[in-house]
Amino acid sequence: FQKDDVLFKEGDLPDSFFIVMSGKVITLKWFDGRLTPIFTAMKEDIVGEDCVFSDKDQYFYSAVAIEDCEVIRIQKSDAFKYLNSQSGWIRKILQNISDKIEHTSEVIAEHRILDSKLLSNTEFTDEQEASYKSKL
Repeated sequence: FQKDDVLFKEGDLPDSFFIVMSGKVITLKWFDGRLTPIFTAMKEDIVGEDCVFSDKDQYFYSAVAIEDCEVIRIQKSDAFKYLNSQSGWIRKILQNISDKIEHTSEVIAEHRILDSKLLSNTEFTDEQEASYKSKL
């Protein structure tokens, strides 16, 4: 992906998740007409897996490349093929963790918590928010 490319949008059907091999990806959540950054993914971080393993059928945040990125895309069908060959409790644990992450993302967006550790010291300006709004 190139800088400013959208990996996926909040509300879309989650068909895959991504392992970031290089570059940075920011995750953004809508709340009350504003975008709030949730997390910045860097090398070897994973983006979208919580949405794929959730019992919701949609991404609950968006992901945008903030630098040129190399990623590995993991299809939901491939992940579930593997999970379905394992014990059922593994999928249940992943679903439970995903639901907790979704709730945490909602709280972060609602209260507009801009945590430098979660964002890996990535700035988020009003200009950047306006730019991302036009893409999402």
